[in-house]
Amino acid sequence: AGADLYVTLEPCAHHGKTPPCADAMIAAGIARVFIGMRDPNRVAAGGVDKLRAAGITVSFADNPEPFAAINAGWLKLLASGSPRVTVKLGATLDARLSFEEGTRAAMTGPSGSAVTSRLRAASDAVCVSAATVIADDPQLTVRDSAGRRAEKQPLRVILVRQQMPPADARVLTDGLAPTLILASDLASDDALDSFSRSVEIVRWSAQGGLSSAWKALGKHGVGELLVEAGPRLLTALWESEAADEYVVVSAGGMGGLRAPALFLGEADRAGDALTPRFRPVEAGIVSDVSVTVWGAESRSHDE
Repeated sequence: AGADLYVTLEPCAHHGKTPPCADAMIAAGIARVFIGMRDPNRVAAGGVDKLRAAGITVSFADNPEPFAAINAGWLKLLASGSPRVTVKLGATLDARLSFEEGTRAAMTGPSGSAVTSRLRAASDAVCVSAATVIADDPQLTVRDSAGRRAEKQPLRVILVRQQMPPADARVLTDGLAPTLILASDLASDDALDSFSRSVEIVRWSAQGGLSSAWKALGKHGVGELLVEAGPRLLTALWESEAADEYVVVSAGGMGGLRAPALFLGEADRAGDALTPRFRPVEAGIVSDVSVTVWGAESRSHDE
């Protein structure tokens, strides 16, 4: 009671999965609320009016842009019905994901795992292809360096075009987090029926491409989607322009000539020059790996 409260987004005034945030603030006796940006969601509108009517002082930030960046997933979901898509890649200096095709390899080691866990924790859902489930049998959970699982886990999504994941995959059987199979209309109904008793099945149109898959996830309220991509999925993401951001974790070694390539598509080139589609937004070092964030639009370091 009597406290100041700082929030990035205007408190809601509607009943969704939880009661209105504005009502909770009024009941707690908050004195002042400082808000980063207004919520463009018309369904949730009216929170500020409620607060002011209850005698609470409300102020907005002079510049809403940094808060729009924080809430980018929510804003994109409202505007387009699709989540904001971040693609994480872990590779060697010669851009190799593993030493041999179809095999698991710890190319970026514990430091890369720490980065991955942080990205998963910031996401509503984490997605891999059925091919990755076959090759790596990942758990896709948020864990600390000691292997302890976080209390809050993202939704685990297996992207299926036609190839099915194995029925005994950990992501389907361990019960450590909710799991969803995102299957195209090319996938066998009979094969999917065998999974329907243990996980939710959501369908998408193969003709509509990955944007159709992402809209299907958007209907489930996924605003921030992390995709941990192998070469085929990465190529599809790049060629269909179905990602908003790439996070590249690089380890200081070489995978070698026998290692599969990271990207399987055509070069972005104009004559003898590269035609960049993404620009570096942020870069840093985590122990023995580097991390570079690439966005479709350049932003200043301060942002």
